[in-house]
Amino acid sequence: MEEISHEKNMVPGSYVILENVFGLMGTVIWSFQLVPQVYKNWRRKSTRGLSQMMILLWTIANVFFGTYAIVLNLSIPLIIQPQLFGIICLFVDIQFLYYDSPKLKGNKVKNVTLFILSALLFAVCEVGSVYGIRGANATKIRWPEKVFGIVSPVLLISGFVPQYIQIYREKHVIGISMIFMALDMAGALFSVLSLVFRPPPFDTIASLTYISVFVLDGLIVLLYYFLNWFHARKNHNDEEIYGKRPMPTQAFVSTNTSSLNPTIKEQQYVHDVYEKIAQHFSSTRYKPWPVVEEFLKEMEIGSIGVDIGCGNGKYLGVNRNVYIIGADRSSSLIEISASRGFETLICDALNLPYRDECFVSIFKGGLQRQRLTLYFILRSKILIYVWAMEQIESRRKFDENYQDVFVPWVIPADKNEKEEEIVYDRIIGM
Repeated sequence: MEEISHEKNMVPGSYVILENVFGLMGTVIWSFQLVPQVYKNWRRKSTRGLSQMMILLWTIANVFFGTYAIVLNLSIPLIIQPQLFGIICLFVDIQFLYYDSPKLKGNKVKNVTLFILSALLFAVCEVGSVYGIRGANATKIRWPEKVFGIVSPVLLISGFVPQYIQIYREKHVIGISMIFMALDMAGALFSVLSLVFRPPPFDTIASLTYISVFVLDGLIVLLYYFLNWFHARKNHNDEEIYGKRPMPTQAFVSTNTSSLNPTIKEQQYVHDVYEKIAQHFSSTRYKPWPVVEEFLKEMEIGSIGVDIGCGNGKYLGVNRNVYIIGADRSSSLIEISASRGFETLICDALNLPYRDECFVSIFKGGLQRQRLTLYFILRSKILIYVWAMEQIESRRKFDENYQDVFVPWVIPADKNEKEEEIVYDRIIGM
């Protein structure tokens, strides 16, 4: 003890100040680093791409570390930090349910109730653990305290594993706030610096934990920019060889000019555009629309269907208990869909290559007659989803006097390749 005290006295006063400053900065940042992620989830109305298991493990880890901090009687900031971080983690857990759970989606009352009950449960567990460990320490039993000190960082580090699995499955880093990643890395960096200026002995275990968080966060950031660059580069290469790419099979593309009545503008501002933006377009179309998803999941087992205008095939795998064939005019989008293992083909919506009465037949006549025919003869279900003129929550407003409008598609600039952003105008029928 005398040697340790002597070493502490030998530490310059500036080191003590730096230790406290860096420690406080790390603590403050690690209390609120998830706030940007909460905002991103709210803005997107989705948690797609963010690992639910990672956030759940972090939530549980804070119960262990919160208990450990109280038992060791650490400084007040270090005791408050896991409580705040745990509450925000729990809030993100509830966002998973509110935005993406089939049973609790959009139900504010149930989700708020679940949040309150979960917070109370974790509080009871933490208080009970504190008294339990203090009781064990009073009888000279130290292993419970050590277990709580070890479990917390293990859960925090382990939480990254399901996130990396999620990235591997998506082939993109989506849904993760880069501001959240930056703050998490900053918190780890300041915590390591705090240990560097701390009097000996050096806390190796804590430093390895902080460094691991920094590296794992940094790798996610690198994957985010690399995968974005990779897909942007692939899209650029596709544009260069576009003329060499095989066009849709003519047997499936309508050549009947009287029925299709194609115009130069339609070819230029619809078909050609989607061939050029296919890769970037697909990278932004990864989450099924709730109405379509619900429709597909309600289909009976063994049902047969066709997704006309399937794009990248994001709906083809929603319900694995039904057989759905994808069809689209864009050969580039069909290539993406087919690469995911779906049954797809290139065809024109006005000249579908299916036999009559296989999926849906269209009958001319009154609306009531059509409905009766479909119900009594085909027993089919049809879902037609189109762009809406009236989009209350959208920032984009359309002139109500026009039904065919130009909607720009912007491919962001690639700073690494010194390329400017590209804007394509698309004709959208409202």
